[in-house]
Amino acid sequence: MNWVDENTIAQVQGDGFAVVDRALETRHIDELIGAIQAVRPASHGMRNLFERVPLTRSLITKPVIAAHVEAILGPEAFAVRAILFDKIKGSNWHVGWHQDQAIAIEERVDHPGFGPTSVKDGVPHTRASAEVLSQVLAVRIHLDDCGLNNGPLRCSPGSHTRGRLNPDETIEAKELFGEQVCLVPRGGLLLMRPLCLHASSTAKSPKHRRVIHIEFANCGLPGEMDWYEKQPICPA
Repeated sequence: MNWVDENTIAQVQGDGFAVVDRALETRHIDELIGAIQAVRPASHGMRNLFERVPLTRSLITKPVIAAHVEAILGPEAFAVRAILFDKIKGSNWHVGWHQDQAIAIEERVDHPGFGPTSVKDGVPHTRASAEVLSQVLAVRIHLDDCGLNNGPLRCSPGSHTRGRLNPDETIEAKELFGEQVCLVPRGGLLLMRPLCLHASSTAKSPKHRRVIHIEFANCGLPGEMDWYEKQPICPA
């Protein structure tokens, strides 16, 4: 089966993001929700998801996901981080325009073009170089429908071509490239380059908007720096 639409790949390359409808079957979605609730039943988010909810590792090698990652990053790509996001009543947040510049690393190592380094939930994170970030792809797996009233992600098409941006450059790029709302159905995917500017508003009608955010890369890190995790998209 051909899992990949060439237009989707072209959109990721040109706009920095694309939506893939109905990629996961209902059974798998329900299993993932059950596994997440068994670990943390009422949470707006969770880091280190591969460790805390091992079932999420099954997403890496799922054909529809692995095929899109391979088409964009190549067959040597691997998963490097997984996070859960959920907007619920009592934890309904707004996120301004930004790029995802931080990566999870094995241990703190100083290197030109990287940093500062911080620790998030016990794992060192550093602001990565534009060269590394250009070789990263985020796959956001939606476990619930995400419509206009549920705080959907808004992306600025083409903004990833500007490299790593500072706050002033972010404002300029957003005004230049504009924005597009990303509505994703339950079981759908949002493929996104981390350097693509994105934001989200608070949900008008807060209810579950569970998203498993998995980042993939196809490059090593400089010097003695290394990724915190390396989960291959194709099992050995």
